[in-house]
Amino acid sequence: MARVGGQRRWVVVLGLSAVLAAIGAGLFLARARWFPGSIDSARAAYNRGDWSGASAFAAGRLKEAPGDRNALFLLARAAARGGRDESARALYTRLGGASGFEGEDFFVLGRLIDKAGDHETARACWVAGLRADPKNGEILNEFVRLYLNGAQPDLAERTARALAERPGWEARGEFTLGRIALDRDDPASAVTHYERGLALDPSAHGAAEPAAYYRKRLSRALLQAGKPVEAARRLRALLASGPDAEGSWLLSRAALLTGATAEAVSALASGGPYRDRHPLEPEAAPYVGSAQCASCHQDIYKSEQNSLHARTFQRGPIIRDVPIPGRALADPAGPSVTHTIEQEGGRLRYAVKEHGQTVRAVVDYIFGSGHRGLTLVGRDDAGQVRELRLSHYADISSWDVTTGHPPTPPDGEGHLGRILSADDLHGCLVCHTTAPRPARDGVGVVSADRGIGCERCHGPGATHLKAVADKFPDLAIAQPRAASGAEVVTLCGQCHNPLGRSVGPSDPIAVRFPATTLTWSRCYTESAGAFDCRTCHDPHRDLETAPSYYEAKCRSCHVQGGAKAVKVCPVNAAEGCVSCHMPKAKIGVPHATFTDHHIRAHAP
Repeated sequence: MARVGGQRRWVVVLGLSAVLAAIGAGLFLARARWFPGSIDSARAAYNRGDWSGASAFAAGRLKEAPGDRNALFLLARAAARGGRDESARALYTRLGGASGFEGEDFFVLGRLIDKAGDHETARACWVAGLRADPKNGEILNEFVRLYLNGAQPDLAERTARALAERPGWEARGEFTLGRIALDRDDPASAVTHYERGLALDPSAHGAAEPAAYYRKRLSRALLQAGKPVEAARRLRALLASGPDAEGSWLLSRAALLTGATAEAVSALASGGPYRDRHPLEPEAAPYVGSAQCASCHQDIYKSEQNSLHARTFQRGPIIRDVPIPGRALADPAGPSVTHTIEQEGGRLRYAVKEHGQTVRAVVDYIFGSGHRGLTLVGRDDAGQVRELRLSHYADISSWDVTTGHPPTPPDGEGHLGRILSADDLHGCLVCHTTAPRPARDGVGVVSADRGIGCERCHGPGATHLKAVADKFPDLAIAQPRAASGAEVVTLCGQCHNPLGRSVGPSDPIAVRFPATTLTWSRCYTESAGAFDCRTCHDPHRDLETAPSYYEAKCRSCHVQGGAKAVKVCPVNAAEGCVSCHMPKAKIGVPHATFTDHHIRAHAP
């Protein structure tokens, strides 16, 4: 991450503001006439958070000893802490390079660079800071943020554990670990971490959010862990200090699950329109599995279970519907390497033979419905998780190199496949299963879903079943049909957007992510929220394939005259909408084409 070039870049960035900062430095020197001080006075003011005082004392010291680097460092840090970014940049430029920099300097400098939009150099700066001070709590906290924003929960968890061991940061580390555990469908661990955090810092003075936020998160974790009695007790204590709409809403769920129906109804009323304002918020409840939905939603259940969505994942040892080749396959890079895929001892096994040497893996997971393809993931003899080199592609009814693998690997293990980190595997599971952790470990009722089940979009269903049985006035389930168009696109985008990164209109790979490209379309931006994924697609069934179906959708808006008049295509107003304005594209993914959802006029 850290590069010599990165250091040169931030020096250039900082130097741009030297002139402006000189004015600020002059003001500090003028103030220092009245506040002459020593470096110890400046340091003491800085340590108690008196940025202005620290600056004045440091400036006074520099008047006496212009070359005092300790005073310069303190003045730069205090300027950065006090929000005087231009002055701080100029001072760090004056200090030059990284000689004498401590972890705190790398932290404040990285934050300045990050605010300026150069996130890569900021990251390199923080990496250098951790080398200088491996236990710097502020830098560790920044990396937790980066990892969470980058959909890397395993790295975030490891970093948060290090943060929780840092004096003064223990509570924040525990609160962060609670968030990560709850997001990873591990409510029991989340309960432990939130309880530890609140025990260490009951008022959450050193945390990012107020104490009430963490108390509600703890209650959510308790509800998801199947402990509504304890959740209700804690929520009553929270509400005793004042009204809280979310807290009342959660108490209505806890009371419902414990059989206190009257209290549940009262708490629901106190929560006001909380659910209406958050139609997609998952219920804080245990999962029940898609099969529980069949009795009340028979038609929807059948269509969804027969759709490609419901067949996106398989977990070993029982793996079906894999077109096992029945013979050794030559590697596309050359016939000297062969791949064998076969059932053996109740498991699907994968082996690669090169120059008489064989490396093996046991297949643990298969990703894909088979409509486009199937990709195998397994563990090699050393226990490493690997995405295996050959995938099956429907377009050719055969096996070929998995997307993203090199044309010619360097060795036999490379021919076996690409090593996946825990975060890589989590990223695959997020988009191919109802809930990643149950699917990965084969635990809980939801692990029986072979792919994306009902609770992936509607959230855990235990409270819903109780609400229906008790005729509760709230269905207690997330309802996408009540959500806005933007909310629905965001929901679909959890899988149909790039994970942990962004793409722009000029990026060829963007066509693979329809929930991103759709938002660039004027159909979306000028619809006042009326146009979203549901306009053309029913998420409970497979996509329609006939162009006429989609053209009818286009013509329902693009009509001449009448109240719904929208500009009609001047080339062909009756047909051909999809082929012209949503063409299919090949983007380097083997044996696959993608429909461009950035609906627009294309150049001839």
